[in-house]
Amino acid sequence: MSVISVIFVIITLLCGVQACPTRCLCFRTTVRCMFLQLESIPQVKPETTILDLRFNKIKSIPNGTFRSLNRLTTLLLNNNEIQELGEHSFTGLNEIKYIYLYKNKIKTIRENTFKSTKKLEQLYLHNNVIKRLPKGIFSGLTSLRRLRLDSNALVCDCGIMWLAKMLKEKTGFTQAAATCEFPANLQGRSLMSVAEDDFHCTVGLYYIKKISEVTFDYFLSHGKDFRYKLSPFLISPFYYFQLESTFSTGVIGLKAKN
Repeated sequence: MSVISVIFVIITLLCGVQACPTRCLCFRTTVRCMFLQLESIPQVKPETTILDLRFNKIKSIPNGTFRSLNRLTTLLLNNNEIQELGEHSFTGLNEIKYIYLYKNKIKTIRENTFKSTKKLEQLYLHNNVIKRLPKGIFSGLTSLRRLRLDSNALVCDCGIMWLAKMLKEKTGFTQAAATCEFPANLQGRSLMSVAEDDFHCTVGLYYIKKISEVTFDYFLSHGKDFRYKLSPFLISPFYYFQLESTFSTGVIGLKAKN
């Protein structure tokens, strides 16, 4: 092997990340890797501003995947098989403005998923299987002008009322679409059209005889029973209980019958 060939091999190995990923199309700072049956996200050069990974079989976004892409403005990941967005899935995307994640299989989004994406303007999460969202997950996205959460499995109960309030407050600035799937009486309704009373955040008064320990059924609006065993504390004439669960948080007043 000649000296020139050896030098070429060394340079290729050292600069492998800088080259265009196999079978992808690259032009200047745009990388397009569509319809390639990819199961993982390829490495691209740090100068990339548009990364198009649509119509593949990507199932996850490992933490730190985009750590070096601090110039990326557009990320297209729609039509894949992603199931979860972790707290560090988008770490490093300080300049990102557009994220397309629709038509995946997303069930879970962690609390700090969008912590690094302060400049995000458009977020597309429709056509997934999202039921619940952590409270305040979008609160740091002050530039957000377009949010799509429709065609998911959103449970419109007390746990999502914060989002309805936020979107109502941003009406005129953020164009949003979010529809309820559960409970049945709200199915198909726009989240922003649901009245506060319909979120059932106020827990009613129950009457009891046994005051040392209480067991009762708390019936949620979407038709499921959850049994809680609670120890009361007395603030005469009511016994109060702090109720916390995955689905609801509240205080219940229970009055003992004579």
